[in-house]
Amino acid sequence: MIEGPLSIDQSANAPRIVGIYMVPSVEYIISVLSVMRCGEAFMPLDPSWPKERVLSVVSSSAVNLILCDSICLMETAVTR
Repeated sequence: MIEGPLSIDQSANAPRIVGIYMVPSVEYIISVLSVMRCGEAFMPLDPSWPKERVLSVVSSSAVNLILCDSICLMETAVTR
């Protein structure tokens, strides 16, 4: 951040990170392109990873939102 009368907050211009927790599919490609079209960054999260790894990656990053499809959402809800 630059201090002074015309201070600029650099974090306001930084892209947000959107996690995409889906198996490779047409919906995955649409999600990636939509996030990129909005000027944001995406972070792929593979549902085949162990849950501990996914939680570790998400907690150590600055993810603002996680997109998932109904299949991954149901699998996550059932295994809890």
